[in-house]
Amino acid sequence: MFAFVHLPWMLLGLGVLALPLLIHLLNRRRFDVVDWGAMRFLQVSETTRKRVFLEELLLMLVRMGLLALLVFGLAGPYLDVALPAGLVGRTPRDLVLVLDGSGSMAASHEGQSPWEVARERALQTLESLSPGDGVAVILAREQPLVLVSELSPERDRVRQKLRDLPAPSGSCNAPEAFRRAVALLAPSQKRLREVVFFSDGQRFGLADPESLFRLELLSGELGPAETRPRFRLVNVAPERKAALPNAALAALTCNRPVVPIDREVTFRSAIVWTNQTQVRPPHRLRLELDGVAVRDLEIPQATPPDGRVPFSFTQRFRTAGSHRVSVILEADAPNEAGAAGTRDQVASDNRQDFAIEVVEALPVLIVDGETSAAPPPRLGADFARDALSPTRDPNPVVKARVVPVNDFTPEMLAPAPRAVILHDVARLRPEQADALGAYIEAGGGVLVALGPRAERDWYNETLFRAGEGWLPARLLDQAGDESKPATAARPEPESFTHPALELFRQAAVGGLGDARFPRWWRVATAGQNAAGSPVGLLVEGLARTPFVVERSFGIGRVLLSVVPLDATAGSNLVDLPAFVPLVHEMVYYLAGARATEHNLTPGQPLRHRIEGSLEGWTLALPEAEPLPLSMVPGTQGTHLVRLSEIGDLSFDDTRLSGVYRLRSPEGKTTWYVVPRDVREGDLTPLGEDDRAKLGKLLSVRFDAREGGPGSEEVSADAPEVQRQELWLYLLVGMIGLLCLEVWMTRRLVRNR
Repeated sequence: MFAFVHLPWMLLGLGVLALPLLIHLLNRRRFDVVDWGAMRFLQVSETTRKRVFLEELLLMLVRMGLLALLVFGLAGPYLDVALPAGLVGRTPRDLVLVLDGSGSMAASHEGQSPWEVARERALQTLESLSPGDGVAVILAREQPLVLVSELSPERDRVRQKLRDLPAPSGSCNAPEAFRRAVALLAPSQKRLREVVFFSDGQRFGLADPESLFRLELLSGELGPAETRPRFRLVNVAPERKAALPNAALAALTCNRPVVPIDREVTFRSAIVWTNQTQVRPPHRLRLELDGVAVRDLEIPQATPPDGRVPFSFTQRFRTAGSHRVSVILEADAPNEAGAAGTRDQVASDNRQDFAIEVVEALPVLIVDGETSAAPPPRLGADFARDALSPTRDPNPVVKARVVPVNDFTPEMLAPAPRAVILHDVARLRPEQADALGAYIEAGGGVLVALGPRAERDWYNETLFRAGEGWLPARLLDQAGDESKPATAARPEPESFTHPALELFRQAAVGGLGDARFPRWWRVATAGQNAAGSPVGLLVEGLARTPFVVERSFGIGRVLLSVVPLDATAGSNLVDLPAFVPLVHEMVYYLAGARATEHNLTPGQPLRHRIEGSLEGWTLALPEAEPLPLSMVPGTQGTHLVRLSEIGDLSFDDTRLSGVYRLRSPEGKTTWYVVPRDVREGDLTPLGEDDRAKLGKLLSVRFDAREGGPGSEEVSADAPEVQRQELWLYLLVGMIGLLCLEVWMTRRLVRNR
């Protein structure tokens, strides 16, 4: 079929076809016919008159055809039908091959996985390209991996990259892969530019609400349709017409990312059943520590309607250092007669890992608002210290140290304590405030417990700074009256959903809900003061006010308590059984600020502080062998890292989900984990509505084998079905008609 996409307005020139007809009619009426008997013997025969008429008619048609070819040629036609390559010339093209590298591509069907089919189809497409065609390759994962970053005509190099592709795992981020493909095609000057996406047709990662939103943003950046590259989707699993059943594990979480030796820690996850109504529990749920099997976990028997079965377990660690906790799901149970079997299509989502730091003790620095160590001692500092480090415990897991605010120096933050408590501090000296800010940015945790000494204006101007500082909220005023205990504020346990407070969510006797605070600070957390967010509330009469406010600053954390950790103004907090665990939970949470950096999001840099050079250090990526580290780009057989002057190592290429293993020259291992996305286990295929949305956003064309709207042939011979420009053939036709027109005109004049 013809389509004039370049200059369609040129088709208006077809009106000139009337000119030859008009000239023909005028020539026939140029002379009047007069009967003259004496000249009748000169009259041509009837046969001659008919021949002349036909020649004039043919000449008119030739001239009209000549003008028509000229107009069509200027309009820029192309032919978009499947023709043998030998009959129609090939249009030079640049192509980006995008392969879905997610875990769902490993779901086998009749002995062959979509991943194997995708690689074969990509190789076949590569072989069918013409010399001079450019091709790049992208592996679509959580963060796409550009394997061939330039539009290369070198077939051998691209072929080897396709053959050496890593096994599918994790999830697919199609919008980001398309964005990078468009960027690779941007320098191309060729008229035909294409992005060919080889996928199993899974809805997640391509047509789910989040992906569609990102594709909509990409569509708005591409400009007019005439300049956009073409998008094709090759479904390598067209037989997958319905959602397949699957079992997966949700990401592991932990109530304490950093934990002392021999202290119990709780892990949580969930078994997620998708697209199956009858489920038999898996026959095994295995726990591993550092790659060594420990025990089988209890398997939940009930399956809720949403298919998500939460479970938890506790664990103690006997040695300090970095540890890897792994849970492995074996979902396929033996089929027994009369029993409903479980189905599991994707093996890569049956495992989740978590990196945790175990320490011998947590050093904590308590900065007391008392200006000197002279008696009487500040009860607040004593209460907090005794709660963390009981004097009767010869080996406390938290080693708390109390210093008066005047004695506090920046040097006390090196080596950095795992947490700092500012207790009823009026103000800090500039060097003290700056040192704490740098400490927090580098991953430290600070608890600010406000008391009657706090100078509001100094806190707001120096630490809050209109939301630019590290203080979570702006101080308003002190509220309450210690002479009226009936009006005291009390905590609201129902609001304790934060990890630092969730232990006290249950309103037990002696719990945090029984605390009473006759005096407290009001803070602002809304509007322009929204630097932090409340993680617990106080009830004062019918009103609610923040109890604890949290803010992230750099890679560190800050908790702001509106009450001190003592018996100020008649508070009963220190008399409650909940006081000691409250101080511990907040310190553990703050101490985990740096520890959470061991559990990364895709693309988040892996960081570690080392001493000395990189010599002897190695890093193993998920399912890969360890390689040495290097700071020189392009060094073969190494991982490229950055190393700051103070020894902060940074590795940026964490796009793959799974376990990263950093090993020191002494053999000490530090684990890092990028959790697997449980949504990848939902094998729901694209629906008609999804295809229509994709077609509207990016004019995506679909493989004819899949069927449905917007489908066309995209096979191994896909380049043979590309747009063919026809201007050359129109030019040859115009030359032929022009020669014919000259010959017929001369003949007609001669015969007259």
